[in-house]
Amino acid sequence: MKLPDSIAELERLAADDSRPDVQIRASQKLTEVTASLITNREKPLFTRVRVNGETVLLDCPDREELERQANLAQVAVMQCREHTRSIKCACLAQFRQWFWNLQQSHPNASLTLAASDLWDRLEAYSKTYEKQSRTDSTLEALATMVSNLAAQNDGMPEWFGKRRNK
Repeated sequence: MKLPDSIAELERLAADDSRPDVQIRASQKLTEVTASLITNREKPLFTRVRVNGETVLLDCPDREELERQANLAQVAVMQCREHTRSIKCACLAQFRQWFWNLQQSHPNASLTLAASDLWDRLEAYSKTYEKQSRTDSTLEALATMVSNLAAQNDGMPEWFGKRRNK
């Protein structure tokens, strides 16, 4: 859904019941905008997160902690020299420890439920992440030049690989 240009447009979309999905998203956005205007905050007090078909509300500190853990885990995967493409890779040990502590201390908290969804997403990211090779641009240019020369010469020169007779 494209974000409307004004609060009046949001109110109009929230009142229109012909498209329930747009109506729900518009009313959610209207609630967030109204809350941020009332509290003079740029970010809303609560954030809705969908976890296994259920809606979970995260307050600001929980949302910030979840975002921080997600960013730390993603950076850890990107910087891992020997990534095993698994959630069990050593680079994700800090996230696993945080998640385990969260499950032990607050098993039914909204942050724990959202963190379990993050676990699934990190597992998928970890399996599909491919580190970009750091081939030197000079080597790439040299390889291109050699392949171009080989194509121009139609193979190897006549003398290549022959021994010189003494």
